[in-house]
Amino acid sequence: MTATSGAAARTKSEARAFLETFALCGFALAQPVLDVFGKAPEEFVFRGADTADIVLFGVVVTVLPALVLWAIEAAVGLVNAAARHWTHVGILSLLAALFVLQLVKDASGVRGILLGLVAAAAGVGFGWLYRRYETTRTWVTFAAIGPVLFLGLFLFTSPVSDLIGGTEAEAAALDRVENPVPVVLVVLDEFPLTSLIDSDGDLDEELYPNLTRFADDGTWYRNATAVTNYTSVAVPAILTGRYPEGARQPLASDYPESLFTLLGGSYDVSAGESTTRLCPTNICESPGASEGVGGSGGLRALLDDAGDIVRARVGLQDSDANPTAAFIEDVEAQEAAVVADAQSDGQQLPEFGDEISRPQPERFNTLLDSVSQPGTQLSYLHLLLPHIPYRFLPDGQRYPSAEPQPGNTTDALTGGWIDNDAPVELGRQRALLQTRYVDGLIGELIDTMEEAGTWDDALVVVTSDHGSVFLPGESPRGSAIEDVPDTLYPQIAWIPMFVHYPDADGTDPDVEPGTVSDRNVESIDIVPTVADVLGVAIPWDIDGVSMLDPDGRPTDEKTFYEARWYGATAAGDPVEFDGADYYPDVLAQGVDSILPAVGDPLRSYTIGAGVGLVGEEAAGLSAPPSPGVTATLDQDALEGDIDPDAAEVPVYLSGHLEGASTTETVVVAVNGRVGGVSGTYAWDGHDDFFALVIPPELLTSGPNTVDVFLLRDGTLVPVGS
Repeated sequence: MTATSGAAARTKSEARAFLETFALCGFALAQPVLDVFGKAPEEFVFRGADTADIVLFGVVVTVLPALVLWAIEAAVGLVNAAARHWTHVGILSLLAALFVLQLVKDASGVRGILLGLVAAAAGVGFGWLYRRYETTRTWVTFAAIGPVLFLGLFLFTSPVSDLIGGTEAEAAALDRVENPVPVVLVVLDEFPLTSLIDSDGDLDEELYPNLTRFADDGTWYRNATAVTNYTSVAVPAILTGRYPEGARQPLASDYPESLFTLLGGSYDVSAGESTTRLCPTNICESPGASEGVGGSGGLRALLDDAGDIVRARVGLQDSDANPTAAFIEDVEAQEAAVVADAQSDGQQLPEFGDEISRPQPERFNTLLDSVSQPGTQLSYLHLLLPHIPYRFLPDGQRYPSAEPQPGNTTDALTGGWIDNDAPVELGRQRALLQTRYVDGLIGELIDTMEEAGTWDDALVVVTSDHGSVFLPGESPRGSAIEDVPDTLYPQIAWIPMFVHYPDADGTDPDVEPGTVSDRNVESIDIVPTVADVLGVAIPWDIDGVSMLDPDGRPTDEKTFYEARWYGATAAGDPVEFDGADYYPDVLAQGVDSILPAVGDPLRSYTIGAGVGLVGEEAAGLSAPPSPGVTATLDQDALEGDIDPDAAEVPVYLSGHLEGASTTETVVVAVNGRVGGVSGTYAWDGHDDFFALVIPPELLTSGPNTVDVFLLRDGTLVPVGS
């Protein structure tokens, strides 16, 4: 054999090796990732990805794993040819095992060690077939066309394709804006009305002083409901004034008629979108688009998210295979900027309670800049709060915690709360703490507009896309593949709706400051209300009714579209129900159903059996220890040098009992004072898991002591560690 023919043979062999690796990487890794991301265009919007980012993401996911594995094989071959062969067989067998693992996981209930054994057996079997039969090797080589097809489907036929080739929408040509006042629309996320009101239907002023302040100077529509239960369907309904329809993508190309195009030709538009892109780029560019909402945008963040998906897909247990579960508002960048400024000026780093008093998402700061400007501005912000993950305390301090939430399964389609009260109470407590943080942001908005002189003359709306459910055994937003039980309507459908009308002079009872209105309002009523106040005609058909229309809706009938998963989130058939039948349950599930009466300074931490205990001296409540029962904490953070004024404080504690024979109530004391109470339940591989959030007021500088007790007959029984 000549040198030339030998080189050609080696090239052919290397090419075939790459094609084989490329083929199995495509089936085991690229196809699952592209399938998940192809159904989630909001992920690319959230990350601020442009067309180049999306295309490059698809190419990297499809090609890079195969290139890396092939390079490893080639490096081994430089040392030993036989080892190279076995390395190649081993890599192909591993990829085959991962492919079979996902097939079995999707098609059956097999999990854990058994699933691993099935996958391992499949990998070994594939390796034997590969070495034994040329037909197997030939099939693998020709299968290399598969990843190319997967990439093509992702780029050209998946919902993401609309981000690449969607057409732009145009601004409406309005003849006249009779009353060109500034318009501010803030859409919050996963915010049920039951987080705000008590059983009398009143705002809890102690918890929410700023929303109460807003209501006192505006109109609070406390019978307002969302029209669907998923963000990518709910937000377009708000911005168009139309009920949801089918499997449309949350993009300007699918929603060319929106509040943005209505006012885009007459107003300066600042649009802080998070998971939608309804404002056309010829009208506005969403703030932070180059970096992404989460403060880390572009290809790198997308690949990090893809890595999470791969780990979830190939895990031996169920996990959330939904990239949008990671959506989170960034505040760390603001804190880092404050610290950097202090360091550059040679100043002492600020305490948390000073300059970094309430860290705010970057896009919220952009909103504040916009509402400070005089003139005809449309300032819009969709803020991913108080949406999970729950990590904020009322003053803006953060705390590290396990995600997903304890007691809340993570399957993207059917997951939900386990059938136990304790984790649901903890989840709701954390949601209320984060809602109090949101209340502080609303206060910042009002303060900023008042200082700039824009508050009195502006139309300001604060609402939410939908609610969230805190009930044992139920999904937070209803299963995406089944009907939403009507028992969930009180927490999913009813949402906050606060409207500040410009120059309210008391001549119309609907705009008199301090009005609490029980008229039948839906989230699709915002656009017609804006048009009514501004005196413009909407040049498209709408389903909403202006909140200023004296006739309004003639009955209490509500319309709700149950979003489903049809390869992507889509609106199902509408359900109509009488709101009056469900409103008593809204009241019954209000804040005072979980938190004690007004006046307790630690009331946000006294859930469940903790009423009357949190903040008390543990020594005065203690009994002799319980033999044979021990507790193990998952965190040792309190043993270190604690700074109670830091931006992040370790107030989330979890652990498990050993030796307990029945369900117990666990009490955790910090520095000798009761910090929180939790029931036990099966979670995280333990039968007696517990978790709680303690008041940061109990922390002291330096190391902190933690003691665990069982609550029995009103006394605290110490347990060992």
